[in-house]
Amino acid sequence: MEAHKIDTEKLISEVENRPSLWDLRKKEYSDRVMRRKCWEELAQLTKRSC
Repeated sequence: MEAHKIDTEKLISEVENRPSLWDLRKKEYSDRVMRRKCWEELAQLTKRSC
């Protein structure tokens, strides 16, 4: 079975575009629903479920 390959640079770029995942100063960082939504978007981009 072939491993699922992820474009690391694209993933990093997509995470950077979602400061609610990493920027402690953003109020959205404290919003679990918002963070979950962002991770779900990233999972869709990488075709993985979360």
